[in-house]
Amino acid sequence: RYRYPAETQADLRRVRSRFSDLRLHVDYYRFPNKEKKQLVYLAGTVPVLYEGSCYNIPVSIWLHQTHPVSHPRCYVCPSVSMVINPACSCADAAGLLHLDGLRNWTGGASSLSLLVSEMVQVFQKDMPLYA
Repeated sequence: RYRYPAETQADLRRVRSRFSDLRLHVDYYRFPNKEKKQLVYLAGTVPVLYEGSCYNIPVSIWLHQTHPVSHPRCYVCPSVSMVINPACSCADAAGLLHLDGLRNWTGGASSLSLLVSEMVQVFQKDMPLYA
């Protein structure tokens, strides 16, 4: 159902080769307008070095059917023992991430690998979750 299946698969392969803990899934995504679509998403953790310790931050990355032309929807996914840091400027109360790579997403130039690398860099400065 994806408009650009070859490009989407290539982007997924590249990001998974760099961030092997991200696993591929298919499920229904509910948009803010209550519309529901079956989408591919990555879920897992990204390693973040923060104040001398390594933390595995759980994330999910939902790919629209027009990926890689349109930007994905990215979330931090706190475990039962975690909460979203309300002081974090990169994540809202629902865990939706607000990153430059998403705001400035450009089809043909942007990629999931670059986006996840940006997540790691941003999280090192502004941790979105805490225990």
